[in-house]
This record gives sequence, C-alpha cells and structure tokens, in this order.
Amino acid sequence: MSLHGSIKGDAESDVDDVEGEDEIQDQAQLPAEHDEIKVQFDKDIDSMNKLLIIQAKSINKSEKVEQQQREEQKCFMDDRESRWKNLGRLTSENRNFLHHIAYCGRKTGKDTARLIAKIILRLIGTNAMGMLDSSKRAPLTVAIHEKNWAFINAACISVRPDDRKKMGKHLTLECQSARDTPDKKCLTCLQSAILTLSPSIDNQAQSILNMVEFVPEDMFTITDAMGRTPLHLAVEYDRGTAKQFEIVERLLERGPKALELKMLNQYGASGFTVYQYHEKTRRDAEAKELMLPPPVPRKDPPQGEKKDEKGTQPRKDRPDTRKTDQTGQTKGNPKSSASTGGQAAGQSFKRRDSVAETPPGRQEALSSLHLNTRLEAEVNKASVSSPVAQQVSAKPQQVGVDHEEEKRRKNENLRKERQTNADKIRELLKLTYLRNMKPQDASRFLHIPDKADKELWFDFGVEPRTEMTLETFKKHFTQFQHLEFDNILQYVAVPRIQIDLGPNQPDSRFQGSRHLLDFFQWLQQKGVKRILKVEVDDMPSQTPAHSDEMIEKALEPFGVEILDWRRPDLCPLMVSRIGINLRKITLRWSGSNAVLRSWSEPEGFASIPSLRKIEIHENIEGLDSKERTNSNLDKFEARLKQSWSMRNPKITKPDFIRPDYGGLLHQSTQRVRDRGSTVAQTPKRRVDPHKWMQCMENFAEEFRQIKGIHEKQMDPLLNPVTVALIDDGTDITLPELQVRTSPRDRSYRSFPGKSFDQFQGGWRVSPYWVSSGGHGTIMARLIHKVCPSAVIYVIKLMTQRTATSDKLQIEPKSAIQAINHAVDRGVQIISMSWALKEPKDPVDKSAFNEAVRRARDHNILMFCSASDEGSFPDYTYPYLSNPESVFRIGAATKEGTAPVFLSNGPDISYIFPGIEVALNDEADMNEFEGHNSYTGSSIATALAAGLAAVILECVRLGAYYHMTQKTGTLGYINRDDVTKIRNKRTMEEAFNSITVSRVGNSNY
Repeated sequence: MSLHGSIKGDAESDVDDVEGEDEIQDQAQLPAEHDEIKVQFDKDIDSMNKLLIIQAKSINKSEKVEQQQREEQKCFMDDRESRWKNLGRLTSENRNFLHHIAYCGRKTGKDTARLIAKIILRLIGTNAMGMLDSSKRAPLTVAIHEKNWAFINAACISVRPDDRKKMGKHLTLECQSARDTPDKKCLTCLQSAILTLSPSIDNQAQSILNMVEFVPEDMFTITDAMGRTPLHLAVEYDRGTAKQFEIVERLLERGPKALELKMLNQYGASGFTVYQYHEKTRRDAEAKELMLPPPVPRKDPPQGEKKDEKGTQPRKDRPDTRKTDQTGQTKGNPKSSASTGGQAAGQSFKRRDSVAETPPGRQEALSSLHLNTRLEAEVNKASVSSPVAQQVSAKPQQVGVDHEEEKRRKNENLRKERQTNADKIRELLKLTYLRNMKPQDASRFLHIPDKADKELWFDFGVEPRTEMTLETFKKHFTQFQHLEFDNILQYVAVPRIQIDLGPNQPDSRFQGSRHLLDFFQWLQQKGVKRILKVEVDDMPSQTPAHSDEMIEKALEPFGVEILDWRRPDLCPLMVSRIGINLRKITLRWSGSNAVLRSWSEPEGFASIPSLRKIEIHENIEGLDSKERTNSNLDKFEARLKQSWSMRNPKITKPDFIRPDYGGLLHQSTQRVRDRGSTVAQTPKRRVDPHKWMQCMENFAEEFRQIKGIHEKQMDPLLNPVTVALIDDGTDITLPELQVRTSPRDRSYRSFPGKSFDQFQGGWRVSPYWVSSGGHGTIMARLIHKVCPSAVIYVIKLMTQRTATSDKLQIEPKSAIQAINHAVDRGVQIISMSWALKEPKDPVDKSAFNEAVRRARDHNILMFCSASDEGSFPDYTYPYLSNPESVFRIGAATKEGTAPVFLSNGPDISYIFPGIEVALNDEADMNEFEGHNSYTGSSIATALAAGLAAVILECVRLGAYYHMTQKTGTLGYINRDDVTKIRNKRTMEEAFNSITVSRVGNSNY
C-alpha cells in the first residue's frame, strides 16, 4: 500500500493534481493474526487513497463540491479517530497510525498533504507525533528518511505555526532517546532533515526553516555519532546553496548553545567547533575540486563526416536534445522519477515495511569525516527559484548544443553560488562568536589548526597616555606594523591620550583633535572592515576632544554595533550616520535638556532601528536640581517612545538606562583590579656595574656587526633564536628595543606576543605591549642587551595583588596557558623570571606539570627564578614541576657570591648577576627607580636566558657559515650541532665550560 504526496508553498498553493489510479495491494492476503493493527492501518490507508483519487477526478470543483469533499474527509476521520488515538494499540513494530502513514509513499498531490495535516491535528492532543517506533524514530523522522514529501509538507508547512509548536513539544522523547543512545546512532528529525532535504528546493528548505522554529530547544545540542550538532551539519561547505544561510541564521537564533560544543576528532576526543568544522569542510571541498580532471575540450567532427541538412551530426552520434522538465527528467517518459523524491504521475511505490536497513541520513552520520561534494546532485535538483537555475533555464536549448559544456557552466555557476553563501555563513559564525563570547574564548573557538592566528581585537590599555607627541603617537603604527588583524575585530579600546602638539597647534577654524582619525584609518589600511565595539576615552583635558565630524569619519567604515565614545553630548545625526548596525550606545551627558530633546526626536536615535539599548551617564553636575533633571529624563523617555513608535512601529523600543547620581563620573576608566610591580625594588642610587655585564655588552656590540644576523633563512632550523618572555608584558615602543632586520630595510623587527591577562570580567584583554609594573620591560631589555639577535616573543601573564603584600600574585591558569602557547609557537627558550607556590587545585597542578613536560619533550630550554625568601627550603613552581627539565637561576653579587636572601642553594642550577645590576645610561637607571634589591633572581634569570640565546646563536651562525661556504674543516659546526645545543644537558655542558667560580653547589 502506498501514499506519497508533494505540495509547493503553503497549504493554499497550486500543485499538480493526481494522475492515474492507485495500485491497491490486497492486504487481505496478510494473515490478520500476524499483526491485526497493521492490517487495519493498511485498510485505513486504502480507504484514504480511494477517497483522494475519487475526489481528484472532479474537474470543475464548485464551492458546493468542495464542501461535500470536506464533509467526506471529515466523516472518514470521525469514523477512525478513536482507534488512531488509542496509542496502547500499536503494530508489532511499535508504530501508531502516523508512523504507518510516514512509512508509505507515492505521489498524489496537495490534497494528500492537506488530509495528512488534518489527521495530525486530530492527534495533536496525544503523543502520537512524539512516539518512537522500534527503530527509535518519531513519525516525522520516519517521513524524512523515507522521503515522504506529503507527510513532511503536511507537518512542516500545512499545519499552522501555533499547532506546529504544540506538535514540537511531543518531540522531547526523541531528544532523550538520541542523547541516551550510547553509540549515538539515533538521529532526530532536525538532524535527518539537514542531512536529507535539499536547501535548493523551496519546499524542502522551508520545511527545515519551520522545523527549526518548532522543535524542542534540547534538539539543537543533540549530537550524532561523530559529535556533530545540527548546526555542525548545516554549516558544511557543500551545503552552501540557496537558503542555507537563512537556515544557519535560524539555527543560531534558536540554538546558540551549539556554538560551545565540539564534534569528535578521529581519535574520539574533543575536536572541531562549528566554525572550525566549517573551515575544515571548505578545505576538503576545495582540495577535492583541485583533484578533479580538467574539462574535455569540445572536438569538431572529423573532416569528411556526413552532417545532416542543418549542419549537425547524424542522430546516432548526436546527444539527446529532447526537452526536459524542471527536475531534469526527459519529458514524455512516464517512468522517470522527479528529483524531489516523488514518483511520476501514475507511478506507485510499494510500502516499505522494513526498518532493519540503515536510513541514508544515518549512514552519512556514521561515515568518516570524508565529505562528498554534492555539486552534481544540486545541479540536477536545483529549484527554479534559485538564481542560478533561473539563469540556466532562461537559455533556450538549441539543436547541436554541447551538453558537456552546458553541464560545466552549470557546475561553475553553482560552485560560485556555493562559495558566496559559504562566505556569508563563515562571516555570520565569526560575528556570532565575537558577539557572545569573551575574547580569549572566542579566539580558541575560532582558531584554525595549522593557520596563524590573527588579532581579533586591539587594546591600547587602560592607563591614560600623557605628554605624548603627535609624532610619537603615529610611531606606534610602525611599531605595531607586525600585527595581522582579522577583517572583523571584536573591540577596539583607546584610553585618554594627551597629545603635546607643540608648535602644531590646531587651526583656529578647527579646534578639535584628529589623532584618532589617523588611528582608525590605519586599522582600515590593515584590512579591518568591521569593529563590533568601540570604547574611547575622549574627555576634554589638555588635549581637545574630537569633533562629531572626526568621529564620523573615523567610525563610518566599520559598522560599529556597540559605541562608548566618552565625549559629552554626541550629535544624534552623527551617530545615525555611523549606526546602521548599532545595537547599544553609551552616552556622556552634560545635563543639558536641549541635548536630551535632540536625542529623543524622530530624527534622533529613533532613526536607528537596530538600536536595542541606550545608556546615559551624567558626566558633570548640571545646573538644574535633581528633581528637574529627573523630570527631563522622564520626558526624554516618553518622547523617545513616541518617536520610536512613529519611525519603527514593528520594532521594540530600546531599553533605557538612566544615569546614576553619586557624584562626578570618573572621566577615565580604572582597572577592575589593582596593578603593582611583579618585582622587588632596588635602591635609588647608582651602583658599580658588574664586570660580567660589561663583558657581555662588549661582546654584544661586536656581535651586532655580523651581517644578516636578524634575517630569516630558508631552513627554519637556521632562523634566529626565539625567546619566549613570560612576564607582565613589555613596552615594545622603547627605542632601545627597536632593531632593523637589515641595513637595507627601513622597517623595524617586530615584537610578536600574546596576552593571557584579562579584566572587566574577561571582556577586555590587557595588551602584551603594555607592562603592568615595568618588570617585563626590564627583562626584555636585559635579554636584548646580552643577545641582540634574539627574537623576543612576549607572553603576558594574568596577575593580581594580594591583601597582605605589595607583590603581585600570578594566576596559575595563565601561566599554564603561557607555557603551552610558547610550545605551540615553537620557541627555543622560555624565560620565566618569577616563582609561584605549588597550585592547590589538583587540576591546575596536573595541567601545569603537563605543560612543563610538553616544553621538555619539544627540547625547549626553560629558565625560572629561585625564591628570594632566605635560606629556608621554599620549593616553587615551575621548577618543582620537573626539576630535571628546568634551569633554576639565583642572583649573585658583583663579586660573584650568593646573597644571604637566596634560598635553596643546593637546588640552584646557576647564579648570575642579579644584585644592583646597572644598565648603561641615566635613562636606563630611571627604569629601576622604585624597585628594591629583592628582585635579584628575576634579573639573573633574564641574563641566563640571554646567555643561552647567545650560545644558540653562535652555533647557528657557525653552522650557517659552513653550510654556505661549503667548507669541510675537521670538527666544523654543522646542522646537527644546532639541534644538539638545544638539549638541556648539552647546554649545561656549555654553561659549565665557561663557569668562573663555584658557590656551594651552584656555578657562577
């Protein structure tokens, strides 16, 4: 017995009527005692088929005839409704009547879908739509697997939205079954629809879209055997056709939690996020396209071959040019099947009773990660509504047309359409991650393996910049030139910058500043196209604020969504010009009622329909009383509501947050947590320089003269050494740290880095080029003094001040992240001028130990500081994590002796200068003001890392020289020596060979 229908559009759309008669299988041949419920259901379907066929034969349907037919259908359902609702009476395969309809299939017409929809409505008060049969599938899931278009369209299109939501509530059992199945073989109706239905066909795309609206919320996080959520499946690159972007958009709106889930990798561990999976399928599809053979060029017929009178080849050699219908089937062939899954008119299918066979959607879910390109299938079943299909079908077919060439053009057009839609999906995913996740989390979820990360935000820091010349400010652009930005930035934050204009005073006709316009134009030149949030402190001070004109010019290209430009009384017209995507605006208000009125007019903020929140801060105390001010704010809110209703009647008015009254608002944002020095302090006096330092500086001065020491080589092993400086950040703008890569290159060598320091609850990232207490800057200068050719990779830790000490405590998780990141970056040395107590959390302790083991396994030389707390045993991390893999460095006086405050002498690997170490000039000494002598071991650690870097560089340059000169001198340094010197034991031998004295068990 069979039942299968196809409709187009909603329930009232015109569709093809039923043609031909039903082939009625004689169910009486089935022994009733085997499954009498099943036999009864078959009889019900027989009766329904006959009723539909008889009604379809009516050519002229008057209103009276249609009313009669509706009565006939009503009688048909009334006679059987009680039996269908008795869910205690099921077939032997645990199927109710809806299951039975879903397993049947044949093409009839829109009337079939409408009648099925009526039956669904009769049973919507029961759990018939949510019951699972023996194959653990609900009726809608069955219909999708069986490609029963009548049932799918009835449930997802013909049934009204409110009733669909009632129907969706019954699908929770399917969610529970899919989640509880150990092997994850059970797919939900949503997963099945995305895997089976084609977004290129209007009805099927609409069915998916409607399904997203009515399925339970839990269904969006259900995963298949490979850990893929419905969103993972929807973003596959090969599905990027027609309405797929809209499908992904709806999935993100209703099921954003799927963004946080990762599918499994090939080893069964946590693998790809949704964005990463989309990029993987894109790469796989592009790689597969590159492997396709080139198109065969069209060949002209051999000379002398006979042609017909029209100049074409004889019919036996000519391709079939008969007209085809919209499904790609040749017209006139009654046995051809429509690509939409239905049968040609008059062709019937026998009911598929077997459920043992794995459905196609499930097979796909259980397959490997290899992705089959669906391009050929999409060519054959592209809807006439697709722009590409319209373009192709608009061309009349001509006799003698080259079908291979036509097929190639179709493929190319669909390939372009797929790429365009996939690009939109990729941007939508990225925007959603950046809008909803904290910066560090978004960075992890958007990271593409084997691809260099780009900056997703730009933060100048929070401390106001004072007495900066315009030239110095613009020089930052050169010093940040190495930064590679993504085209979408999550946020840009700029503190108050006081520019000393000197003789360059502003023109009397234009009193505002413009330095931030230069900054935002620089971002645009770096490829930034969107900035989601802009936070700028532009309060008037010694430097004038920016005018509305400058702000508009600066922000107009970026489609800002959240704006916090701290300058009083922004012009609403200016905001509307930059605010096509604006969702939230934070305003500084001078207290003027005239400003409130301009903001609340129809041409004010009501002209920005995307706006969802308005937050006002009263920046200075106005002239009016508090009562008068509150009254003005009340009237502002009322006028805004009225203006909004007039301009945007169908959009909810934005939320309004009134200003707090508690005194003046701080004109610059303060850090959420206090900052201080991560190092102890040295006396504010001149000291005699260490002879060791003088020796190393003299060597470095000669070392700088070597040609090409900064240049990268073809062989990565021969590139300059990279030292990961894990500290509190480094001021990379210092002139001393600026190095040209080569004499002929005008640009300076970059100072790359990464920050794991967060504040404002993790929504802001303190940049690595800002040192929280100056400690990291000193460490970088010391390393650079000793080894000027080393590339210093700055990794900033998260620190916080304790209530009982002025010293900053390192947050262990950030240290773990920093060490792992250094390993991932492929550095050769890690310098950690700090020590922390053993983590109390066993998870953190295990992760810390694993990070150090990773660094050891990658042959990275690790240097850390000894504790400066006296001679009492005080074992600290990272040394305690793996003592055999880490150099523990202590401080020495200028005489080469260990100070009394140095702890654990027997467990210190080496001592280096660290007491009253002076740099060359007065400017350098100023950096040490405020630091005391307890910083000894941290300075010694930086010098030890610098010496190790020099040794690596000497071996590298020796190997490079012999390789380029091709000398074969006995005992010459070769490439293998570069690898050997990176081993800790080999470096110990090198250190021991240049030791000048021994202090206890430590070498100086």
